[in-house]
Amino acid sequence: MSTGWWHCRAAAGHKLVRVIYKITRTALEEAKVADVDLGAEAHPEVNLVRVTLIGTLLDRDGSRSNVFRRTLETVPEIDAYCFALEGERLTRFMSVISNVTAGAQRLSLGAYTLDPKAEAYVDGNKLFQRHALVVGSTGSGKSWTTARLLEQVAELKSANAIVFDMHGEYASMVGDGFVHLRVAGPGDIDAGRGLSDGILHLPY
Repeated sequence: MSTGWWHCRAAAGHKLVRVIYKITRTALEEAKVADVDLGAEAHPEVNLVRVTLIGTLLDRDGSRSNVFRRTLETVPEIDAYCFALEGERLTRFMSVISNVTAGAQRLSLGAYTLDPKAEAYVDGNKLFQRHALVVGSTGSGKSWTTARLLEQVAELKSANAIVFDMHGEYASMVGDGFVHLRVAGPGDIDAGRGLSDGILHLPY
């Protein structure tokens, strides 16, 4: 594992959150093993974990609980205990960062590669109020992610979304929330076909 989320206890009610970005193991020359002050527990290698501190998770801030700040108000002590954010903890922490609540606007994107048991959510209200881009290499799951979003958007009561599906990737998606239209061509214009015929004229 080359990346991961960890939190470390600092001041009371504060948890420092860090991202592991590199783990290295360096073999020691046997002559230097004796220099490692571990006695009989000495191993001929040194394990080094490099982290980036990204913020502080506060148990409480005024009337609000579980508040994440992208600032460091304290530093960890030497030999402080650290804990991996996994499973439900990772899900809850990432929801705090994204300000995702348990309301109807919470959309599921799937699971994290770091931990398949941790589910990734996004706030639908915020997602559709801004520009969004789904990127990734071939086979990384862009189409799956988009289809996952469309399925959930179709279940919302007041959602309005238009998808220009140039390659017909989502033609198989059906349900009460889906309406499939075809952009009008010259023949449709001459025949006077419109929305009732499943034809969309652009500009509309």
